[in-house]
Amino acid sequence: MTTDEKKENAQHLFNKNAEASSFQAQLTRVNCAISIFKNGLEQEVLNDIAASASKRFQMKELKRQNN
Repeated sequence: MTTDEKKENAQHLFNKNAEASSFQAQLTRVNCAISIFKNGLEQEVLNDIAASASKRFQMKELKRQNN
């Protein structure tokens, strides 16, 4: 697999799991982001991960408070 193919695959997996709700899916996003950074792609990827994880935890907290 070429570097360009790895970049494309990492970007695809990162985008596919944007609203992941499981811990494993978030780990997949982090691993994809690491691949993206190693290959010199967008620098805002880590911010996207933090934002999506943050939303997930906020929703979880709201559900907990409403129960």
